[in-house]
Amino acid sequence: MPRTRVGSRMTIPNRKPSLTEVDYRAPILTGVLGGMGPLATAHFLKLIVAADPAKVEQERIPVVVWSDPSIPDRTEALIAEGESPVETMAHGLSRLTAAGAGLIAIPCNTAHAFLPDLQRRCAVPITNMIDMTVRKCANVLPSARVGLLSTQGTRISGLYDDAAEALGLTIHHVDARTQEELVDAAIVAVKTDDNSVDPLGLLREAVRVGFPERVDLVVVGCTEISVALDHGDLTAEVVDSSQVLASEVVRLARNPRQSGYRESSRTSASGDDPSSTQSAPSSSRDDLPRQPRQRLSTDWHGQNRRRG
Repeated sequence: MPRTRVGSRMTIPNRKPSLTEVDYRAPILTGVLGGMGPLATAHFLKLIVAADPAKVEQERIPVVVWSDPSIPDRTEALIAEGESPVETMAHGLSRLTAAGAGLIAIPCNTAHAFLPDLQRRCAVPITNMIDMTVRKCANVLPSARVGLLSTQGTRISGLYDDAAEALGLTIHHVDARTQEELVDAAIVAVKTDDNSVDPLGLLREAVRVGFPERVDLVVVGCTEISVALDHGDLTAEVVDSSQVLASEVVRLARNPRQSGYRESSRTSASGDDPSSTQSAPSSSRDDLPRQPRQRLSTDWHGQNRRRG
């Protein structure tokens, strides 16, 4: 598979669907449940535009966004008995479905630990960015040793470990000190827009010293880390979960019959309730949520920084 070198980093290109593969007449209205955090949501919308093969704005996929920064911290809920984000996220899902969304994306890796509960509350299919990202890794390097940069919540919940194991891949994590002092610090700097910290520099150092064993590629498993990469590269081969999700959202929205998602109207001008055409996803879909193994460790409890 051809790859593109950007600076000193080998990036894995996400192929845009060709114009002959898409149907511009009836793309699904895509809902984005965001605010985790707001900058990462804005960055994700930019990636959707970049992944869309449309040449003029009138042909791009329609997107409706519910960005709610008040959603409780996902990592705190997972490792420090913090408030569950499920109720607030479920409210956002209801607003998106009421707006007519026929497909929903959640650009937050850690939030996927709650995906089974969320999907049970939502008749519209929710994409699974974890499974999508791991499948991308398997397609690029089928026997890859995959390094992961993520929040503590994503790490401890085993989201990527479970998905990788199903495809015969192994996930490697940075050591605990690197996670705390470099990766977490970089994520917090992006979330708080702290200009006194260089998140890209911290992440480069994490890749350089943090993995106990050699890795073949690095998964960007946090949407804030994806934001940081807008300013440079990691000097490593990267699969960015935000880019993967954006590309898959465009593909699914443009190919509703192939993807198994139910089409949804762009508008409610006909007077019909858009939600009446929606259906629950088939349980056989590869990208539907799976219940992750719980890997909560007391080593991480009591950490009160907001890292979700």
